[in-house]
Amino acid sequence: MDLKKSLLNYDEKEEENKELKNLFYDIKKINEINNDILLLINDQHENIVSIENDTNKTMELSEKANNDLEITSGYSFKFAPIAIGGGIGALLTLPFTTSASMGVIGYSLLGGSIAGGVLGKHFS
Repeated sequence: MDLKKSLLNYDEKEEENKELKNLFYDIKKINEINNDILLLINDQHENIVSIENDTNKTMELSEKANNDLEITSGYSFKFAPIAIGGGIGALLTLPFTTSASMGVIGYSLLGGSIAGGVLGKHFS
């Protein structure tokens, strides 16, 4: 009977050792998975910080571009009033030069178109 008890105790201890080994193996695997997750989180954190920095730079550049656009909108140049003014100036000087020579007509038309262009720019 003592031998039977001893064998049962041995079997129980063997099974307990086997369960402990399995438990140790499982804990070791969980630890490895945890370390892998921590590495992934660390890598993602670096990527997130990089994205945040890029976003801040982009926002600063966008604000500067908007300010530059607001400044340059005041410098808009329209060619149509200058052309229209030049044409009107040339036409207005034409009746005064009909009896003059070709050189006088050319200079008169040129002067009238320049004066009209300046006035067109001034009124635009």
